[in-house]
Amino acid sequence: MAKKKSQPLNENKAERIVFSGKEVENAGRLIKKPNIHQDQEAFLHAMNVLFYWRNLHLVPMQNAFELLEKIAQKHDKKAFIAKRPKRHFSIMRKLKLEQKMNLRNMQDVAGCRAIFTTQKKLDKSFNELKKYDVFKKPDGGLRGVNYIATPKDSGYRSIHMIGKFSDNNQKRKSVEIQLRTRMQHYWATALEIIDIFTNQALKSNMGNADWAYIFKQISFQFVIMEKIHLFDSLATIEQYKKYRDIVINERHGEEAISVIQSIYDIARLESKLKIIEQLNAFAGSIEVMDSKIKQDELEGYALLIIDPKKGEIMSNIFGFDRIREASEEYLSMEKKYADSPNIVVSMVATNSIGGIPEAYPNFFADSTKFLTNLAHIINLQKELNPSWLKSCLLYTSDAADEARSVD
Repeated sequence: MAKKKSQPLNENKAERIVFSGKEVENAGRLIKKPNIHQDQEAFLHAMNVLFYWRNLHLVPMQNAFELLEKIAQKHDKKAFIAKRPKRHFSIMRKLKLEQKMNLRNMQDVAGCRAIFTTQKKLDKSFNELKKYDVFKKPDGGLRGVNYIATPKDSGYRSIHMIGKFSDNNQKRKSVEIQLRTRMQHYWATALEIIDIFTNQALKSNMGNADWAYIFKQISFQFVIMEKIHLFDSLATIEQYKKYRDIVINERHGEEAISVIQSIYDIARLESKLKIIEQLNAFAGSIEVMDSKIKQDELEGYALLIIDPKKGEIMSNIFGFDRIREASEEYLSMEKKYADSPNIVVSMVATNSIGGIPEAYPNFFADSTKFLTNLAHIINLQKELNPSWLKSCLLYTSDAADEARSVD
């Protein structure tokens, strides 16, 4: 099939051009080629198709958002609900990393996210959402992966649900829904900040081994913290006391040694990588050029252009009723910065509770909560002493002797 002639993209006409499913598949194959940028005509055509395909997911994404908002706020009035079409750089990277994947079958071209105050409230929402047929496979199983029950090797924890939602023509498109707690969100946010500012891809398991290991161990410690009742709502000093108590008083033997080894590894690598210093510097380097983006009552779409080197965030705000205009401007800016991978262009949206900075703190280099919890780990390592660790070793030895005597 002869491909349609590509031309400089006119954003006002872009989504009126119709590409076939086969052309979407071919565009995905083109994007995977290592030197696709060198063939400007082929690259432009592939990008036109990518933008077209992504725009077809906007209405399904809105339908998914409305369902998620209804269920999440039923169980958690303080849940943050957000949505976003996937950045074209992220789409291209994923296609290149996963060679068997094609643009047409990528399931997270559009996504929604709910951030819950507690795991219990997340579980209630998940149990209700999974009753909806949009998330079910033909055999009755659920589409998606539970990374809370089985975390990724990186330490990433979240539930990913894949729903099939209808567009205006009653054609169904995949939309990914992420469910995570605030603690899980703090961890994921800090990881993305490191990726943005150090030009790594830890999120995709590509990056410095020390950075990857420390984040995995921090996730391990965050699981302990999150088991403490209403941990996130406690005063900082109370958080530390309860975390300290659960580590020292409720863990023995080999389990305790594993936990303590993790704490010591985190402290050692933090001293080497200066993670606290770096994250604070990143946050201090960002200047938000539009004060409206900071407003808690903001509701709608925000087009963000982040330049880490200049330390700037520029934004343009659109109401939910201006989705076409927001999409056209987003497309225009992505084309403008297509050859500038260090500049992040993203269009995000959220409900009014908390606003854009709460739902997407990674774009604002805001790792405040993550750093507070990391400080608990560092402070506990300073407080631990060899005699306490020795008692854990003795406990393990006594337990082993007892087991041998029974045999």
